[in-house]
Amino acid sequence: MSAEMQETDAAVVVSIEAPGMESGDFNIRVEGNPLSISGKRSYSKQREQGRYHITERAYGSFQRTISLPFEVDDSKSTAKYKHGVLEISLPKSVTLQPRRITIETG
Repeated sequence: MSAEMQETDAAVVVSIEAPGMESGDFNIRVEGNPLSISGKRSYSKQREQGRYHITERAYGSFQRTISLPFEVDDSKSTAKYKHGVLEISLPKSVTLQPRRITIETG
């Protein structure tokens, strides 16, 4: 499954192309650094008649592990599935949030 990872100031967003699935078909886990996405894609239709000459669609169980570029706060992570794309937003750990350091005078 194809993936994209985008970093913002506050989070990393991972998008996975997964057409033809339901949101309940996925299992998403963060264990330390790696993000693990697994699930099962079932046949959409069983045909009683005819033969297939080409079958290029993938079915069955899958697992994808993606190394994250920094620590995330998995308790605040969210996921949504829309139009065949699973999008997982993983906020950066509080210790990694950018902050402004003020300069004392005098």
